[in-house]
Amino acid sequence: KVAALTDEVVDIRRELGGLSHAIGYGLENLAYRALPPLLRQELALEVEGRLVRRWLGGNGRPVQVNIWGLARRPDGKLVRVLGEAKTHLSAKKHFQSVDRLLERTRPYWEADAVQVVLVTHMAEPGTVEEGRRRGWLVVHSFELE
Repeated sequence: KVAALTDEVVDIRRELGGLSHAIGYGLENLAYRALPPLLRQELALEVEGRLVRRWLGGNGRPVQVNIWGLARRPDGKLVRVLGEAKTHLSAKKHFQSVDRLLERTRPYWEADAVQVVLVTHMAEPGTVEEGRRRGWLVVHSFELE
């Protein structure tokens, strides 16, 4: 009975993990379509091409980036758009990992600057303000529709 129960718990975890990924990918897919006009409106950035999900750094430890693209400022300078999509965003839990992501992706920026974009369904108190203090754009899902 314990072995059967253990198998059921493993199956439930697998199913919940799949649901969690589906919700996260849905949030990312919404962001790919809606962020270009928002970046234009909020930051005067024109996205070049498309925003995509990307794996970087094939040798060693590749890193997945949820939102990856290039944009151009009005002065013509290129800006790397780098972002994460989190259903529940917490400065305490997620900002350190974004800092690490910035460091790990720096060799791939191919731009003069980077603009971090964080997309979320819900942000913990103080998270949006801390993101803005860092120069990051924090966007709630309802702003993407």
